[in-house]
Amino acid sequence: MQSKLASLKNKLLNKAGRLTIASLVFSSISSYYMQIVWMPQRIFDRIDQTTRNFTWRDANNKGIHLVGWNEIARPKYQGGLGIRTTREVNICLLGKLVWDMVRSSNKLWVDFLSDKYVVGPRLLYATTRPTDSSTWFSIIRAKNSLKASFSWCASSSISSFWYYPCSTLGYLGTLVPYVDIHLTVKDVISYNNPHTQVLYTPLPPIVSNTINNMHFK
Repeated sequence: MQSKLASLKNKLLNKAGRLTIASLVFSSISSYYMQIVWMPQRIFDRIDQTTRNFTWRDANNKGIHLVGWNEIARPKYQGGLGIRTTREVNICLLGKLVWDMVRSSNKLWVDFLSDKYVVGPRLLYATTRPTDSSTWFSIIRAKNSLKASFSWCASSSISSFWYYPCSTLGYLGTLVPYVDIHLTVKDVISYNNPHTQVLYTPLPPIVSNTINNMHFK
């Protein structure tokens, strides 16, 4: 009986060790490249497959997957084992570049890409062209994956309300027949709800609803 318990304990310790290695090594193998490149999915599929096999199989390459990969890849507080999928790691690392671009960080590479492409909140509406660099393509792909989690804050902006990307509709000035060019974002958003009461421009319903649902912080 004791020998069986010892054998089971060794197996559990072996699995725990393999899990640690899988978390620390396999998910970090290509992290250097994932910081600047949106890597092909087939590469990530192969890395994730190697991680799954290493976690469940023994030294003789035998063993079955007792828990589905989607369950394992969940955070520990959600009942998973905390192993991250490589695509998620790729998006998170590229997300740092997206953040620096949106915030117009004082970095040399940000200045370089800003001069060639776009900078600040306008990045959230940027697209790619066939002639764009692989780095810019990767930033845009990551931005598209993260965009749903971004929320815009009016703050104390004195930019033109109509020609500043302060909503999910883009430049609101292009959606109406005429505008008051002197109105700033702060003028409108700080006005008591509904914010549209300060405007004299006829508004389509979708524009009116978007403006009135903005929040000033």
